[in-house]
Amino acid sequence: MMKDTVLSVSELVNYLKTVVEQEPLFKNVAIVGELSNFTPHNSGHFYFSLKDEGARIKAVMFRTHTRSVLFKPENGMKVVVVGQLSVYQATGEVQLYIERMNLDGLGDLYIQYEKLKKDLESKGLFDDIHKKKIPKYPFKIGVITGDKSAALADMTRVLNERWPIATQINYITLVQGKDAAPKLTSAIEKANEDQVDVIVLARGGGSIEDLWAFNELEVVIAVFNSKVPIITGVGHETDTTLVDFVSDYRSATPTAAMTQATPNILDIHEEIRSYKNSMYRSVIQKIKHDSQTLEHIQSKRLFKEPISILDKYYMNLDIAQNRMTHQLRRFDGLRQKIMIETQKMNQTLLHNFERNEWVLKETAFTLTKNMNRILVKNNQAFDANQQALLRAQKAHLTLKKTAFNDILKSMKHLNPFEIMAKGYGALIHDEKPLTTIQDVSKNDVIVIRLRDGTLVTKVIERKTNDG
Repeated sequence: MMKDTVLSVSELVNYLKTVVEQEPLFKNVAIVGELSNFTPHNSGHFYFSLKDEGARIKAVMFRTHTRSVLFKPENGMKVVVVGQLSVYQATGEVQLYIERMNLDGLGDLYIQYEKLKKDLESKGLFDDIHKKKIPKYPFKIGVITGDKSAALADMTRVLNERWPIATQINYITLVQGKDAAPKLTSAIEKANEDQVDVIVLARGGGSIEDLWAFNELEVVIAVFNSKVPIITGVGHETDTTLVDFVSDYRSATPTAAMTQATPNILDIHEEIRSYKNSMYRSVIQKIKHDSQTLEHIQSKRLFKEPISILDKYYMNLDIAQNRMTHQLRRFDGLRQKIMIETQKMNQTLLHNFERNEWVLKETAFTLTKNMNRILVKNNQAFDANQQALLRAQKAHLTLKKTAFNDILKSMKHLNPFEIMAKGYGALIHDEKPLTTIQDVSKNDVIVIRLRDGTLVTKVIERKTNDG
């Protein structure tokens, strides 16, 4: 065996414990079996085994849970337990850690309870996001409980002691039995219609059968759908019903539920007195501070001798007024001078304007006359130049026309078709012009291109010019 695969006993037991505790099925399991080796310890814990005809398993129930057992367990009793499976490391044994125990006759109810609880939890009805805030100072408190019950008396007493200024509206209903669930649902809906500030849903302790109405689905849904915050106080501290999981706050008892729903008026009176004293001290401190500020301001010369302060400003005002009067007189003198100079300037401008107007008229007449003479002269020169340009263009065009005709004549003499008209032809051999007899041999095919078509011939004989 490889060394790295060898485990110690502790490692193996720890691994086994981890595997068992992580299995979802073992976290909340209900088991029916017979009590064996039952030992109630002085500490309040129960140690025992559960067995049937084929197997046995050890179990322990700690004191915090044994208080909820409503009968005296004895060896041989057939019970239904709910708990979780784990491994006791000291002995390496698998054992049950029990949270609830009941006689076998109630086993079906526990199974039904656990099934409905898992279903509601999987749908998110227990999530904190759905919890509504409990009002701090409720003035209309709806109480849903049984008629003439100890729970009602205890809650009424707590309300009168803690918060007597609130109105208690009782919704008396059945709290156990087959007809209790619809009655509880109707009471919750009626409290919502009355728009109370908070609802206390409570009853005293009892067996799982007595409390079963608070596990019914219609009651659980009514609590979940309530627009008004609901505080539950069903049974004793060890009792937990499904409405506790969907309510906005779960209390252990009816008395604790009403305590949670109400502030203590004595505490509020104390807070008011504290606020009052704090405000009184703040006001006194403010008055003291403002008084000191006022005394400081009143000690200034402005408040002691206000007239002497004004005398200085009056003197400055007189000086400023004298300066203003002097400036106004200077301004009047300048205004007179400006008026005289303006009149002189206007007269000079008028005289200059009249004189310049006559000169301008004479200049305009002479300028107009000269312009007319220049325009006539320029028009005559333009006409002469235009005629000369037309004559030059005509002579140039005649020369170009004559030159063009000469080119046409030259091109006509060079045109192959004009030459062919005189009896000449173009010889082609192997798609190339034939210019010498050296390029052909006897029996070669020659194409002769004439003006109106082509002839295909064959060389019969080849002769040079010198014989």
